[in-house]
Amino acid sequence: MIVSTKDGLVGQTAPEGENAPAEGTSPSGNPEAIATSEPEQNSLSDNAPAEGTSPSGNPEAIVTSAPEQNSPTDNEANVESEEAVDYFSVCLPRDVKSGEGPFVVAIKNNNTFCEGSIIDVNWVLTSAYCLSSLVGSHFQVIAGAHYLVDPSKQDDSQIRTITNDTYILIHANYTNKANSEGSDGKQKFYSHNVGLIYVKNSFYFSGYVQPIPLPVKACLDDGHGKTYGWQLHKSLMLKTLDVKIIDSNNCKALWDDDSDIDSNHICTHIPGDKGPWLCNNDMGDVTSNNSVSYIDPTCGGNAGSAAVLVTPNGEVLVGVFNYADIDCGETVRPIVYTSTFAYIDWIQEEIEKFFERLRAAANKRKINALHPRHNGDESFLKIFSA
Repeated sequence: MIVSTKDGLVGQTAPEGENAPAEGTSPSGNPEAIATSEPEQNSLSDNAPAEGTSPSGNPEAIVTSAPEQNSPTDNEANVESEEAVDYFSVCLPRDVKSGEGPFVVAIKNNNTFCEGSIIDVNWVLTSAYCLSSLVGSHFQVIAGAHYLVDPSKQDDSQIRTITNDTYILIHANYTNKANSEGSDGKQKFYSHNVGLIYVKNSFYFSGYVQPIPLPVKACLDDGHGKTYGWQLHKSLMLKTLDVKIIDSNNCKALWDDDSDIDSNHICTHIPGDKGPWLCNNDMGDVTSNNSVSYIDPTCGGNAGSAAVLVTPNGEVLVGVFNYADIDCGETVRPIVYTSTFAYIDWIQEEIEKFFERLRAAANKRKINALHPRHNGDESFLKIFSA
């Protein structure tokens, strides 16, 4: 083992003429808050609302008299409000270049698509969530194919078919639950979200298929990182996005001290002071400014997708995608990944136990072939092996 958001600014007022509400609707698009002309001075309704309430009866929408001449207008109030809030801009991923991300694999069957990373000639690291959807089915692991159109016809692609559930290793403590601290319990959270695939027909390494090393120490904060993944709803080309890698403590703070984020996680985000440097797209006149935060529109990509740390010696696999905010695409909360460093021991132990099981099965087949009448007799196996 080697070791949906819209482009542009969110929170910015729309240019004049764009996104104007339809006639007869409120700016929010709420048909129940239809904007009408003022009633005539002498017009009265039999069902007039009580003083101090809105026509709808909503005490939070109190009807007041027109502002005095020297009071701030609605437009002036909006300007003040805009100055008080942060601006969110979007960093767009780019297509990978030739030979970039050679460790990334697509994992798919007719119903499931996820991703993984080659860590050795026979092994792929991915998420438990991905693998739990594949148990009991045949599926493909596709390497070396950045463009997912007829990968079998691409000279650089290598496709392996997995038909044996014993080649799927899911962490025994993996759980899938709703995070009670996020979005009214609707935020999904996955613990021990890590798994392995054994590829019996080994990958052969080339300029387009290579393993990625795992970290030998905990990921340092403030690291320059990258994420990889396919955005199938937009493009069949593998994408990459430059991000900042942060440790679990800093990530937890940006998630409002979410207790589910611990040392088993690392995170990625695009901070305001790094946005112009990290963003691949043209940022226009946006300058480095801590008040400007950047949205990752990939939302972490597909289950099992990779987060890597960029080092002078190359890329290191530091994270496997775990979950994103339920409002991802409209929030700057970091994307949460399972830390590969936290599971180095588990990965090594699972691989060792897997090969021990293979050797034991091979020995049993050999014994049964020599002595078929003792097939399944465990006491005989002990005597014979002695």
